[in-house]
Amino acid sequence: MKCLFCRRYIYDLASAAEGMVIASTRQTAPEKAAKFYQSCTSAYAGGTDGQFGRKVKFHLSALGIHWPVLSNKSRLLDTIFRMTALWNCGAVVQFTMDRPGWFMIAPSTFFLETLRRREYLTRNNREWKYREYFQYMVEAFKITPVLENEPLTYEKFFELESEIVPHLDSAYRKTEPKVLRHVSMDAVLSILTDAIPRHAWSESLREHLNTSVEAVRVAVLHNFGFIDRFFELVGSKGEAKMAYYHGWVLAQALSFMTNPQVASYFYVNEQKLSRGRARYCVSLTEIYMGLALYAGYGRSHSQEGRTAELSELVANIRRRFWSKIVKSPWPDAAAVVEATSPSVKEDYSLHLAEENNPESLEAMYQHFPSMTDNFFDNVQLATLGRRRTHSNTRLPSFAHERVVNLVNVDGNGRLELLPLAFEMLWFPVDSTFQGAKAIQYGALGGHVADALSSLVFQRILELHQNVSAVADNIGCFGNDKFSIGHPDVVAIEKLTFLRRVAAARIPYETFLQARPSARPLRLPNHEDLTETQLFFIFWCMFQCDLREPNRDCNGPLKVLNGFAEAFQCKQRAATSDSHMCSLFGVPAESLLSHH
Repeated sequence: MKCLFCRRYIYDLASAAEGMVIASTRQTAPEKAAKFYQSCTSAYAGGTDGQFGRKVKFHLSALGIHWPVLSNKSRLLDTIFRMTALWNCGAVVQFTMDRPGWFMIAPSTFFLETLRRREYLTRNNREWKYREYFQYMVEAFKITPVLENEPLTYEKFFELESEIVPHLDSAYRKTEPKVLRHVSMDAVLSILTDAIPRHAWSESLREHLNTSVEAVRVAVLHNFGFIDRFFELVGSKGEAKMAYYHGWVLAQALSFMTNPQVASYFYVNEQKLSRGRARYCVSLTEIYMGLALYAGYGRSHSQEGRTAELSELVANIRRRFWSKIVKSPWPDAAAVVEATSPSVKEDYSLHLAEENNPESLEAMYQHFPSMTDNFFDNVQLATLGRRRTHSNTRLPSFAHERVVNLVNVDGNGRLELLPLAFEMLWFPVDSTFQGAKAIQYGALGGHVADALSSLVFQRILELHQNVSAVADNIGCFGNDKFSIGHPDVVAIEKLTFLRRVAAARIPYETFLQARPSARPLRLPNHEDLTETQLFFIFWCMFQCDLREPNRDCNGPLKVLNGFAEAFQCKQRAATSDSHMCSLFGVPAESLLSHH
């Protein structure tokens, strides 16, 4: 259901951006974003006659990508950092530098799509389909005349891919974040598999980004397990083979822009292909100037007064969350709040309204030049604009695993909730859909609290190197059954479950305070459902396309009193008040018994 809403919104957004008539100079921020999107879709159209496809191939060659040839000349780090310097995205292990010296390291936003494409084309003993797809890709990306080895045969390719994909797939699906703020790249390399010599890292950083392993300050290392496994494979399989696989993934990401026949292998008809292209180009636009893209569309399609109403809701959720933290037994809880958020006394509704003001938005994008008709030129122009801008203009939401994530942290560690004002569910396209308020409280409210609670757990681990000592100070962690173990081995699954409980309870309490008392909400054709039942239904619906929907939805709800009361179902056995955790407000034994 959530994906259905999000996709419908993307198609409407894409249609609006495609239909805009934009001058070549003096573009507004939303016009720059729309022009970027238009250049992406026109690039695909240019692939029809092969002209743009040839440009793509030569761009890849200039980046040091030799696919579909397995080449001993491949230098994986050079390729990755060239892509960071020019595009600020694209590599399988993506080093995103929004401003000099400030890296976020994560799997590429399109890697999951690559895994899905492979699964789709090889399922039900249809490997012949994958063979055809591979051969079309080789023809689309092969540069003639071939200057060195011939492209790998399908048999050699499939053997190599089968040795790599299972390792990366399992690591990708088990998210393991590491937060390494304000440390050098040298410190990051010390915890990664030593597959590439340290001097090679230094040379690549210096040549392509004019920095060094000592100077780079890393913000966040997303999914450490995936990144470490990738470089383990570089060591075990060899740099040339991993560079070949890296090129194969990137070639698939750019297949929209080379040959429509290639793209048609993944989309069964022209309508699905058109929609897939829209999602793809929107996701690319989000990476560079997503905030302007959504702001422009949101302004022209929102109901009057909706922004103020919704920002008040966000502020309410936020106040509830911070009040819980301050009252918790965590060490330095107040310091965490102060470090991660502006003062709770600020009028957050006013803050949202000011940032949504056209003048404020233009100021955020003042370093972005007017976009052109050339897609690759626009990517490089937007990359330079991003590095000159300290505000968060990226808004990489739908681009990441199709999970909407619109809560960001600015360069000073403060939360930025502004993008929530432009999320699709705030502005339902169908005005007859009267369950919008229930979605507001249930769906996005839950996601806001989820993101905030995730940040707090992250901050705790940053502030206290000895995780076990921190655990002793948290009532819910005090039980021996819930042992964290070695300080460096955090029980990710259990921390995740506790975080999900917080993400359900905080918006629920907000809902109880904010729901209108005069006229109860009712969903058309489901008038028998109460407001509270609607809240939990929509909250749970929002979790259903995550990796572990049963854990993310059913688990947290089972231990909440409000859920049992709303549906008059049996709750888990309660414990004494002495075992209540002050942040979550649920019995510790219930948490400990859940797995």
